[in-house]
Amino acid sequence: MGGQPHHLHNNILPENSTIQKRIEKTMEQINLMKIQKKNGAIELRTNFGRKITAQVCMPMTEPIGPAKYYQHSSRPATYPFPDCDKQYPSQMLSYKIYNLPFFLELCEKKYSKIEWKKRTKSAINGHWTNKLRLECEEKSTLQNLTISNLSIGVTHPVWATVSSSVSDIRKAITKSRMLTGTYLLQAHRHRFNQAEVTRFVNCRLRTKTYVHVITTCPLYMNIRIALYTPIKNFIVSIISESTWATHFSNREAICTLIVDCQSSQI
Repeated sequence: MGGQPHHLHNNILPENSTIQKRIEKTMEQINLMKIQKKNGAIELRTNFGRKITAQVCMPMTEPIGPAKYYQHSSRPATYPFPDCDKQYPSQMLSYKIYNLPFFLELCEKKYSKIEWKKRTKSAINGHWTNKLRLECEEKSTLQNLTISNLSIGVTHPVWATVSSSVSDIRKAITKSRMLTGTYLLQAHRHRFNQAEVTRFVNCRLRTKTYVHVITTCPLYMNIRIALYTPIKNFIVSIISESTWATHFSNREAICTLIVDCQSSQI
């Protein structure tokens, strides 16, 4: 019984037994899986590092190509790097649309969180403001709206100056509907229901339009006298009588001024 220990059942050395061989084979498979997993993680990190290095070292003035070159320890190397426009289409589109700084500029000038938020908000609002103004110029119903003063993110004076009273809110709703051309008058109803509705107002003088109701309709003469004169006197004190006569000599301009106080003529 001396020497190396033997298995009790098969009288075989432990290193030569079937059980020991199965254990060793299992351990080899486990070690192989660990090595493969480790190599996979290293490969992922290496690919990520290559992409970041190629993007950082890439000159912004050169077109993005299929291969990028960078120098490390005075040894040039080439790594395949996909097109940024194809790899990150939504991000690149946002940079181009809103004219935001790209990666290299962000590395050179480190924006604080507040500065970056302010810049992105200004760029986004500016882009959509220009788009809104271009579309508004094509709408005939917005003729009483001062389009040049429209801005995304800025509340219109109709709502910025209104109080919390119910009557003022109702007036603001009516005025905003006139600004957007959605307040229906007799002329609009006549256009959609020609056989049932007349296009004339109760005064029977002219077609009921915004200009007629605000500037000439005799039914609203008392309201016009009470409100129009103070408005004119206040504006004349700012722009002078001659400027008033030059820019507000017609009723359409006066109507636009009353509906939208941001008139560009002031």
